[in-house]
Amino acid sequence: MESCVNGSLDKMIVKWNENPHVGVVMTSGGYPEKYEVGNTIKGLESETPNSLVFHAGTTHNPNTGEIVTAGGRVLTVVGWGESIADAKSNAYNRVDTIYFDGFNYRTDISD
Repeated sequence: MESCVNGSLDKMIVKWNENPHVGVVMTSGGYPEKYEVGNTIKGLESETPNSLVFHAGTTHNPNTGEIVTAGGRVLTVVGWGESIADAKSNAYNRVDTIYFDGFNYRTDISD
């Protein structure tokens, strides 16, 4: 993102990871219809091996300094590993560290 903002994408070195990846979307309560917003997201600071969290429907609450829900599709948690089973395990291990009121996610991704 920094390279995009700075206009230096042409100087960026991209590294690829050939391992399987699995992404799990965490949604707000009520999604896909009328969904909840403003719920504090806990556990984002937790790290588990071979996983990343991508923000989508989130925002910063300037009054509390917390990250809160601001959309239906709140986070995408990605895990990777030597196999699809490892990637799935790493993704769901990270999902298990994150909490916000009313959250939902599918449990059958990569089955």
